[in-house]
Amino acid sequence: MPDILGVQEASQGWLDDAAYKGGLSQFEDLVQRLNASGASYALSNSSRNNCVNPATPTNCTYADQGASQGTKIFYNPNTVEIIKSGSRALPMSAVPENQRYIAWAVAKQKSTGKLFFFGDTHLSTSKEAGFYELRRLQAEAIVRVISEENPEGLPVLMTGDLNSSKWLEPSNAPYDVLIDAGLVDPLGNDYGQEFPSMSATAEHRINANLNSWNGLERIPRGNPNPAANGTYIDYILTSKMRVAEWETVAALDSAGNYSGVFPSDHNLIVAKVGLP
Repeated sequence: MPDILGVQEASQGWLDDAAYKGGLSQFEDLVQRLNASGASYALSNSSRNNCVNPATPTNCTYADQGASQGTKIFYNPNTVEIIKSGSRALPMSAVPENQRYIAWAVAKQKSTGKLFFFGDTHLSTSKEAGFYELRRLQAEAIVRVISEENPEGLPVLMTGDLNSSKWLEPSNAPYDVLIDAGLVDPLGNDYGQEFPSMSATAEHRINANLNSWNGLERIPRGNPNPAANGTYIDYILTSKMRVAEWETVAALDSAGNYSGVFPSDHNLIVAKVGLP
């Protein structure tokens, strides 16, 4: 149960539910189901839409409510306190698609009193011409948001689905932008490389050779060598800090294949870090 969690595609659309006035959105349903199973999570921002009435987009009069569609930050209120939070819309293409956001929060680790900046995003998905450049522009916008909303230079944790990997031509542009801005990839999963680079900081690796995208396929994709890095489009990037453990969470049977029910077509990735 991570202390803080970046979630993507937890839709703000809702299904009618007689037990809840205004229905129940996917991110609201997810929080309730996690807590019903024994977890303890709350939302850094519970608004569905950036409207005067944030519960519905119908007849929307724009008002910044910090909503970020399905890109949401969950946190454990027993261990983390949210000091402030918000979101920022990212550049879009002329091709119609969902608005992309960075959701952000300044949070406090209750056990130490240390503050940190947490970001979560989901960049544009298309691999068609033009979207490579769009993802680069979106990453540049994220760097500006981190600078503007974190003027104190607090430690940074940045999570999200960048929809870009180390094999994408001509480069892993959004990754490069974030790394060039001073963030660190705990896996050292450099462009075109199978094995961790010297910049890797993860001290203990679990299933890091699996791909972060599983495609709902029973036979895992990835590198068969457990010392190698898989292909990632999902990332946890940090400022300079200790990363004691990295895990790509997967239920595997004795043959090494996925077992049980897939909660997503992406694998959960978890990092245990020590705030400086």
